[in-house]
Amino acid sequence: MYKADFILDLDIPYNKQNLLQECNQVTEWITYHEQTPGFLRTTLTDLTHYPEMKRVAEQLKNILNVEVTTSFFKKEKDNDLVPHKDPSHLLCSINILLEGSEPIIFPDYGEVHYSCALVNIQQYHALTYGSRKIAKFCVKEKDYYECREIFISS
Repeated sequence: MYKADFILDLDIPYNKQNLLQECNQVTEWITYHEQTPGFLRTTLTDLTHYPEMKRVAEQLKNILNVEVTTSFFKKEKDNDLVPHKDPSHLLCSINILLEGSEPIIFPDYGEVHYSCALVNIQQYHALTYGSRKIAKFCVKEKDYYECREIFISS
C-alpha cells in the first residue's frame, strides 16, 4: 500500500495558536478508549465559544460539501493508543496537530509525521511516544478516497 492510501497532507488556512487556546479552555474530557485512560476527547456540539474551530469546520464543510463533527483530543505521555480503526460511521477525518510532534503509525505502512492532514481512520492506526493535542474534524458522508480527490482537485 502507498502513503496516499492512509494520509494526505493538507494546506488549509487555520490559526494553530487559536485552536490550541480553544483546546486548552475545555474542562470536560472523557476517555476515548478504555485500554488507554490517558487518551481523552471532547466532542463539541456548540461552537459558540470556539470561533476558530467553527471557522475551520465551516471551511471544510464548504470544500467537501458535507457536515463535519468537531472534537479535541489529548494524549498524555506514556499512554500509547493501540492500533485501531475509528467507529465505522466515521469515514475519515481532518486532523490538525496542535501540540506534540510524534507521528501517527499505520501498521500496514509505517510512521507518518504531519501537521494538518486528511486521515483514513478506517485503516488501522496507532499513537505512541509522547503527549499531543489534536483538533479533529470527522466526516460521515464521504469516505477517505472521495475526500482525497476533492482536496487534490481543489
